[in-house]
Amino acid sequence: MTNAEYWIWLQTALGYGSIKPFRIFEKFDTAKDFYESGIDGWKTCKYFSTKDITKLRDTSLERSYKVIEQCKRRQYDIITPEDASYPTRLMNIKNPPAVIYVKGQLPNIDDETVIAIVGTRKCSDLGNAIAQTISYRLSCCGAVIVSGGAMGCDIAATKGALKAKAKSIIVLGCGLSYPYLMQNSRYRSDVAENGAVITEFQPFEPASRYTFPVRNRLISALSLGVMVVEAPERSGALITVEHALEQGKYIFTVPGAITSKRFLGNNRLLEDGAIPVFTPYDIISEFISEYPHKLNYENSRTLLGEDDMLLSLLDENSDVEQTEHKKQPKKKVEKKIENKPKPPQKTNNLIGLNAKIYSYFTNGAVNIDTIIEQSQIDSAEVLVAITELEIEGYIRPVGGGRYEQA
Repeated sequence: MTNAEYWIWLQTALGYGSIKPFRIFEKFDTAKDFYESGIDGWKTCKYFSTKDITKLRDTSLERSYKVIEQCKRRQYDIITPEDASYPTRLMNIKNPPAVIYVKGQLPNIDDETVIAIVGTRKCSDLGNAIAQTISYRLSCCGAVIVSGGAMGCDIAATKGALKAKAKSIIVLGCGLSYPYLMQNSRYRSDVAENGAVITEFQPFEPASRYTFPVRNRLISALSLGVMVVEAPERSGALITVEHALEQGKYIFTVPGAITSKRFLGNNRLLEDGAIPVFTPYDIISEFISEYPHKLNYENSRTLLGEDDMLLSLLDENSDVEQTEHKKQPKKKVEKKIENKPKPPQKTNNLIGLNAKIYSYFTNGAVNIDTIIEQSQIDSAEVLVAITELEIEGYIRPVGGGRYEQA
């Protein structure tokens, strides 16, 4: 908890997910040095705007002390970039969290084969079974599973890791003390017993549409690879994949039936070069040479479709694929599936922040950092707007953190 009050002060003033707190290291050794340099010192850092300096000036350390006291009462650990336990993998992204709040014991991330398991919150019985089974098998092989703790694939993956009695991690899109999805609270408590529930949000920060896109970058950043279980065409899980690609992570996915809309995102990822997963070995084999002291192949070569655990999780009397087809009305076979979202019919439907952010894409591809710098809008709000514009088909990623009109 080195210099925690100053990092919490930076976090409070500059916002969650900001790219700016870490830039103080360009001129200062510690957050305390930066704080004590005052307005004159802050102005020497050319990357802080007048608005930023005003926020820094008007933010009191009293807020930091209150947050620290809240964490002490609840036995939450606070990790800052000046602590040895701060993961190097987080430092390697463009906007590392200024503070990490931890319930439990965060594993030594940099020495672990961390695999993120993501997918739609409204996943099918098959998706749930795949997530839980592959999480269990990977955990038994020595991997550490990280998920977002949400409904659907997330909590199924958590259940698999818990069944294996292995270390796992949940990354929340809210504060540790906020009453988020209380029906899953017992799973979070169980994870904290042998792993960690973490967040960059202060203890009572509520979950909102702004917090989850900010959270998603940490799920991929902590991991060596992201496993997509079940993703429709515009699943939010695919936003985590975009973060992972930008961060240079492996992308894995389960092939789905070509007629299934539930797995359309999976199949498009395969078309784009994702590694197909038929057995847990398909994932483990990518990392065994680098982490031989952590991983083993035990029970990793069984096909998922033949795995007794997966089969037992499914209804013995139901045919998943046939059930899905029965629910869908018959449609004409499409001649071709485009490899990009369909552009919206009317761009004048956009209002407010989304309209403003969309206006930056009128002259070609633009980097997110450029939009944040030029607009002077909080990075968290920009990330949310980018996410919504992409999901709605207004923009598409072109690599390197850049987007263009779809």
